[in-house]
Amino acid sequence: MPNNSNSYPFHPRTLEFLKAYASNLRGSVFIQGFTDSNLSSTVDYLINEIYPLEKDQHPNIYHLPESSIQALRNMMQHLIKAAFVSSQPRLIIIDNCHQLNLVAQNALLKNLEEPISGTHFILTSDQPHQVLATIKSRCQVITMRKPLKRDIWLNWSDQDNRILNQAYWATDGWPILLESYLQEPNSLIHQEIALGKKFLQLKLADKLHYIFASTTKSAKDEDFVKFLKSLIQGLYRISRASLLSMIQQQNMEKILIWQNNFLIVNTLKTDLENQLNPKIIALNLSLKLST
Repeated sequence: MPNNSNSYPFHPRTLEFLKAYASNLRGSVFIQGFTDSNLSSTVDYLINEIYPLEKDQHPNIYHLPESSIQALRNMMQHLIKAAFVSSQPRLIIIDNCHQLNLVAQNALLKNLEEPISGTHFILTSDQPHQVLATIKSRCQVITMRKPLKRDIWLNWSDQDNRILNQAYWATDGWPILLESYLQEPNSLIHQEIALGKKFLQLKLADKLHYIFASTTKSAKDEDFVKFLKSLIQGLYRISRASLLSMIQQQNMEKILIWQNNFLIVNTLKTDLENQLNPKIIALNLSLKLST
């Protein structure tokens, strides 16, 4: 399945919202979803609906080049002076708007409250809790939902059903990840799963060494957190896929094991996202997870 806005299968409700907004632009839009929901394809689709023939070179489409207050100010000053096709909407694309600091978000809020005539913002975020609530309140909010399973199967009708099931379970049904799982053996998702598989094969002492020796003593704390996040993500995918596989096989003994593992990993995944102590999370992971 090629990664573009024409083939990416959207959930019918998401598609309905996108089409409705594109056909009647009123104000700005805030598109939110999980990291795996491929917000970039959503933006591509929306722009293609608004400017189907000229999306790559239309003078009314702008992308914020970087997440900084200066870049935002420079863009807005440029837009005030820049000539554009006034009979058509002008689109300002800001991907990952949660990366803007508080000062920049407040500047963005001011522009949303007092927009330049004919100008609409398209904002995206996979961490909407880090975005000012007042920004979201000034936009139409579109929440990405997973496509229906039948649409995934239609897009991958040439794949073996068993392999497709495994890929679907491991990727939680998000198409862009599923494509990576099936077509890119060295992709990030395969690296995460490899970390998880190696971890599950180790004894307790070796598990602790595996985690804490993942970075050198001189490495920054964020390197340790990055490794731990990849490991937990891999374990999340393994435990989820294994649980669903055991349910399909009606293997009650293994269902209970993988259900317990999935609940543990999911809890620790949430703890890490909430920035709790990563070393305590790593310790709990080693002590609690079954092999």
